[in-house]
Amino acid sequence: SFIVDEFCSFLPRILDAVDDKDIRRFIRENITSAVRSVEIAPLAGNFLDALTSNNKHQALFDEGLRLVNRLFEDYKPDLGRKITDETPWYLEILGVDTAIYNKVVKGIRETLRQVADNPDHELRKRFNDATLLFIENLKSSPAYKARGEAFKEDILLHPTVQQYLENVWVDMKGMVLDDIKKPDSVIRVRLKEAVTAIGRGLLRDEAVRQKINVWIQNAVIYTVSSHRNAISSLISSQVKKWDAKTLTETLELQIGKDLQYIRINGTLVGGF
Repeated sequence: SFIVDEFCSFLPRILDAVDDKDIRRFIRENITSAVRSVEIAPLAGNFLDALTSNNKHQALFDEGLRLVNRLFEDYKPDLGRKITDETPWYLEILGVDTAIYNKVVKGIRETLRQVADNPDHELRKRFNDATLLFIENLKSSPAYKARGEAFKEDILLHPTVQQYLENVWVDMKGMVLDDIKKPDSVIRVRLKEAVTAIGRGLLRDEAVRQKINVWIQNAVIYTVSSHRNAISSLISSQVKKWDAKTLTETLELQIGKDLQYIRINGTLVGGF
């Protein structure tokens, strides 16, 4: 809890110290650059190729048939009125419009049923061929590639997208600052879980603990060795600022009984 609390209390200061303008520009430029580096058409082709493996796209065709059937059932009243409006009045008296309507409805229903029940239906074969051709064009056709790149560029340069990229950092920053203030902060919970998991893992793994200890020792030795002149100068300059009282109190505090022992030994040796 202490580590999490300290981190969460320090985090707002870090975020406030960051220049939002530079971060927004960095995010916008890098996201835009990353998207531009991806060729949309071949990527879409590979994606569709995976989706259509083992004839999976026929399930999509079946769903399309069900959708067409539902739309047709919903449109039937409009179809009946359309046929009636287009039929001369004298044919209406004979019921021709109703006969035409029934025949059209029956024909469409029968066709949809045949396509749905027959896995080798001609319409299915045409759909399969058209799908495979479209995928191949996406993966290899220069024309499709150019259209994909143009579409991608239009999306990236759209004012709404640019504004969204501008606000990504502001929104993220606001979400983080708002969350860590809450009693049930998600960030605090996740950090606590992560720190706890790391601690438990270290307690279980002696080899990792030894490696971390060695790493810390080496880091301290390297730091002290590399900056020994600066460290000694800092200590010397600080000690020179002390007056006699401060120096005496510091020595008494740090050396303690050893200093008294040295004094006694010095007195005895001097006396002899």
